[in-house]
Amino acid sequence: MLYVNTRRYVQRFDLSKHYTSIEALKKPFLVNLETPFNHYYNIYHTMKNYLLLLFAFILSFTGYTQSQAPDFTMDDLNGNTHSLYADYLDQGKTVFISIGAAWNIWDTTWIGTGVMNDFHATYVGNDAVLLFIEADPFTEDMDLYGGGQYFDIVTGNDYPIINAPGSFVDDYEVAFYPSIRVICPDGSMYSDAVEQDMGWGAYETSDDIALKMFEKCGTLLLDNTNGIVTTVFQDDNADCIYDASVESYMPDIAVEVSGANGTITRYTNDAGISNTIVPTGTFDVSAIAPNSLWNTCNSPQTVIFPNVGDIEEVNLGIEPEIECTLLSTTVGCPWLRRCFESNIYIEFCNEGTEASTSTLLDVILDEHLEYISANYPLLGQNGQTLTFDIGTLNPWECGKIVLVVVPDCDVDLGTLQCIQSFIYPTEDCDTGDFHSDRQCSEIVGAYDPNDKRAFPLSGSDEYRILPDATIRYMIRFQNSGTDTAFNIVILDEISENMNLSTFRKISSSHDCYAEINEDRELRFFFDNIMLPDSNVNLIGSNGFVSFTMSMVDGLVNDDVITNEADIFFDFNDPIRTNTTTHIVDDGISSTDDIELYDFRISPNPVANTLIVELEKQDEIMVNAQILGIDGRQLREVELDTRQSKLDVSQLSNGIYFIKISDREGTNTIKKFIVQR
Repeated sequence: MLYVNTRRYVQRFDLSKHYTSIEALKKPFLVNLETPFNHYYNIYHTMKNYLLLLFAFILSFTGYTQSQAPDFTMDDLNGNTHSLYADYLDQGKTVFISIGAAWNIWDTTWIGTGVMNDFHATYVGNDAVLLFIEADPFTEDMDLYGGGQYFDIVTGNDYPIINAPGSFVDDYEVAFYPSIRVICPDGSMYSDAVEQDMGWGAYETSDDIALKMFEKCGTLLLDNTNGIVTTVFQDDNADCIYDASVESYMPDIAVEVSGANGTITRYTNDAGISNTIVPTGTFDVSAIAPNSLWNTCNSPQTVIFPNVGDIEEVNLGIEPEIECTLLSTTVGCPWLRRCFESNIYIEFCNEGTEASTSTLLDVILDEHLEYISANYPLLGQNGQTLTFDIGTLNPWECGKIVLVVVPDCDVDLGTLQCIQSFIYPTEDCDTGDFHSDRQCSEIVGAYDPNDKRAFPLSGSDEYRILPDATIRYMIRFQNSGTDTAFNIVILDEISENMNLSTFRKISSSHDCYAEINEDRELRFFFDNIMLPDSNVNLIGSNGFVSFTMSMVDGLVNDDVITNEADIFFDFNDPIRTNTTTHIVDDGISSTDDIELYDFRISPNPVANTLIVELEKQDEIMVNAQILGIDGRQLREVELDTRQSKLDVSQLSNGIYFIKISDREGTNTIKKFIVQR
């Protein structure tokens, strides 16, 4: 275990204040102001930067999500003995442990909410127990009552408080205070050091602790609800029956629970499990096949709860439909700041049913971007093309390459630069066009760090889009405050004109997880993000998440889709982004208020090369998109000459559209046919 050895300041900073509602985010700090806060505050700021650097190193030794809890026998401050297994786990109890330090202001904030006291009074009994363990090895019992450099963490609290010996920090791999552990009756332990939904800020009320015990352990404490435990497994023998001895679970699979009040969408965890709390009633539980290479074999299943207090287990199988690899890659380029280092995020996955061997990934940078470094070994560089050796990618295995580039110092502001990624080899049975991606971003000087954008960029917040198309969004954020942001939550209410089941998270700067509730609210949780402020680390203070979602069927010209998001930094009030507006326009029907962008295409039908001739060409960059008949973007290029040649040799025979747009929002769509 690595310590910053400054006696009692063996620092573990709280990096876990996850929120599940707007009200929780608005709660003020509940600090005991009678204690000598200034002394702690000065130490906090003196050591902050050093500790934040150490934190990533410390966590490299704490990389468990679920593990077996070490046993302990310790006395609390009242002299009562607590043996983890003999007293609790072997008796079928689920244990919630908050690990903290009496000198830590975040522990006093957490304790001051009263949530742990409420839980102890309401739920502790036959099925659950809550313990607070003071784990700093230098703290004496009397220190827990306050005085000097310590806060009073005892007075008014009824749950057991234990002053642990120094070995507890190592046994439980404690990296920061307060730190949460949920331990199931079988001894399996979940830690907020890795789990993205367990930080102390996740518990607005005592019910939230009860919900977490159900989600992690299947322990149902709430007396007015029922539980659905859904396991999604890979059904290798196609019998739709889960055989845990030979069949593996499937993480990151969407599970929909639909009832009278709407649909809740959650995603399976690393153990292939999704847990949902529901009232009485009838519910359909479905697993969503991730692509056409997979099938669901016994979905949906109907669960009926006439009463409360029941738990139903549902096993849903997903079986391979086609034996094939399906490689995918996405590009995330949130900012390109002239003459400053900028990060580019390249994510890749094998979403297929077979392993991909000898996998390579190419990244092509536009001319004004200088490659500096990457977090992944570079196999070779040919001009602006970078090649990375990915090796073997097993089914459902993913990775991320973070590139550092510097835009030219002399390039004009507003110049559009594009980044492309290609992953290969591909197979004939590949579905979709996921093995390549392209994103363009303008070179900027100063910029609004918190915003929402849609792609391809239109130069404004208004876009015209084909019916039944897919929209790609990016939400960008920056910590422009004066201290580290520990947790960030993004709340995005989705328009009724969008199909929630088509949500696909495609890229993010930091690990996050998503949920969609019955109120059509999409939530992204960046727990333990530890985002530094811009004064300390300009490039590191930025983050983003991008996703796609398709429109519902049947929209017609002039139907409108608006979208905006609220970004929460820890306890601060939300920052609302700009509003993006998409107006449905098939580009063919007569619309008096649309100014068309004139261009010609030839030949039509076309075999291999489509010639695009613009009627006007000025300094404004013109964007060309090739769209499938379903509105899905297949390709995007920037045209900077009046006559351009587009290679369409990879398109199958059929009907396509080409959409030409300038940055002022003027656009036209024309139809062409590929025929060989």
